[in-house]
Amino acid sequence: MNKNFDADLEEMSNESDPPDFFGSIYTLERRMRGSPRLILSRTFPSDSSTPITPPTNFPQKCSCRYLWRKELHGLSQLMMVKSLSFPNLIFCPNSPDAVHVEDIVKDMETRLGGHLNGTYKDLLKYFIAGSGFDYVYIDQFSDEYKRNLQMNYEIWRGNRSTLDLFKFVFEENSITCNEFFQQCTQGSLNANCCDIFSPTFVMLRGRCFKLNGYNQNDADELAKLRLFIKNIPSPLVNDNHFQSNVIMFIGDENIETSTFPRYYLNPNSWNKFRFNSRLIISLSDNPRCSILPRNRGLYTCYVYEYIKESVVGKYNCTLPYYKETLDYVYSVPVCNVSTVIANYSDIKWPRLESVFHLALAEKFQSTGPRRRTIKLERNLMVTDLSLLSMSYKC
Repeated sequence: MNKNFDADLEEMSNESDPPDFFGSIYTLERRMRGSPRLILSRTFPSDSSTPITPPTNFPQKCSCRYLWRKELHGLSQLMMVKSLSFPNLIFCPNSPDAVHVEDIVKDMETRLGGHLNGTYKDLLKYFIAGSGFDYVYIDQFSDEYKRNLQMNYEIWRGNRSTLDLFKFVFEENSITCNEFFQQCTQGSLNANCCDIFSPTFVMLRGRCFKLNGYNQNDADELAKLRLFIKNIPSPLVNDNHFQSNVIMFIGDENIETSTFPRYYLNPNSWNKFRFNSRLIISLSDNPRCSILPRNRGLYTCYVYEYIKESVVGKYNCTLPYYKETLDYVYSVPVCNVSTVIANYSDIKWPRLESVFHLALAEKFQSTGPRRRTIKLERNLMVTDLSLLSMSYKC
């Protein structure tokens, strides 16, 4: 599949990428008040196999012939490495209903018998929305119908906790990695998708798959990660019973994933993303930097503020998908489904007034990406991912 697909893409694409440049680059510029930013940069070779700590045996002092006043100047280096950490990417169905409906309905029938006033699918949509997920469109349900669904939900849940039922739906009966990915390749080699992706939950979106701890060992096309994604089921939301698209989120090494940045991947399309990396080390006494756990990343900070202001702070409970993943809500009870439904608009459209993120003093960050998309004639969703060069800026 991979070889034929590459041949087809070559015919469709006239893209001509500039070659990567791995030489010593010196550009001395100045930054003065009212003038553009100026950087001194250089590319260094390195035998390091990890990008986390830059080598210390290179001169990093800026040599200046004149005393320049009212300016900032410094050294930016491109460090060459043999292996580079890949961005932590998360792939999600567009709507959170990618579950095995048949098995869930059997459980409903066993517990409800003929007492269900409404449809089983509406009850499942009600529960998904009541778990804190968006895009199941329950706004058309009348208040009376919601009350009936709540009564049926209580019977269906029985002696199980809200968290137990959540795990039954989204862990035991959600689609698996093998049902999400058709094939993964690394360069010319096949890769086991389920070895490099693990399930996770994304704020308001549902159960997704996250690329964890993946390293690229060669530059760009030679070691690109190619993903063939299947048609993902959507039995509750879409009339054709398939997801309208898949969403790629860019996260970091932390467990929290925010609703941004995100990229939509459509069926019958090939998408190519290229990233760069940089290591940011700030002065330890900088008042704009932090070492607090909740400032480990921008997404960590955003999710913390969302939970604090829009959920725990208002209703003294947490959403089920955060209960066992975030240490600061371990002791907080899970919200009742009725509580989430009654305040659904405020929970799914958070109005955060006081999000102020102090940057972590040292962090590794992916930049970009550059994106290219081609529409395909055949029924495929293909995504190519690569780091543009085996170097990072520091």
